[in-house]
Amino acid sequence: MPKMTYRDDPEKLRVKVLRLAQFPKGRRKQSYQSYWLGDEYIAGSRDVLYRLEKLGLPKTLLESSVLDLGCNLGTVCVECYNRGSREILGIDNDKDYLECARDLARYNGHQINFIQSDLKDSDKIVKYIKSYFSKPVDHVFALAMYKHIGNSLWDILDGINFRTVYLESSGCKDITTPHVVEVDKQLKERYEVEFLGFTEDRSKRAIWRATT
Repeated sequence: MPKMTYRDDPEKLRVKVLRLAQFPKGRRKQSYQSYWLGDEYIAGSRDVLYRLEKLGLPKTLLESSVLDLGCNLGTVCVECYNRGSREILGIDNDKDYLECARDLARYNGHQINFIQSDLKDSDKIVKYIKSYFSKPVDHVFALAMYKHIGNSLWDILDGINFRTVYLESSGCKDITTPHVVEVDKQLKERYEVEFLGFTEDRSKRAIWRATT
């Protein structure tokens, strides 16, 4: 007998993503994040390929592990999967985002682990991450997270083992914006840091790459 496989209706998935995966919550004419559906990217106001190019993520991630803190729709995780990573964890506290992320992963045939948890509960997050990854995480993403979880971000990064972390500020005017100054300060106290400039696909945001 032929092997039976299940796939969601792609048009229903598009509608669901547009309805549930917006940030901030609410209806828009375009998805908040671009996302992979089948064999193409659906456009969004945040362009994942543009962001990852600006961050300098390697084109090939074979044998690499990935952690996305505040993964939203899971688009960064999916692109890392497309580049060869097979050990990927995305964490977010919003069940709607994760429902869409899991639906898309199933449709695309991607084996990605998404969990729902409050990133402000840093002790719990650190414990889970350390139990999930047996070795230091190769690539950690913390994109536009500091203004949402504050010093919990540093508690998480201080508590886990990783090789490279990619950070993005929230919307800012320039490098003198207070929360950008604070992120830059905290990073330089901890790691070897490269300030990479700004992304401007939705609003201007500062970006960094840091290594341990």
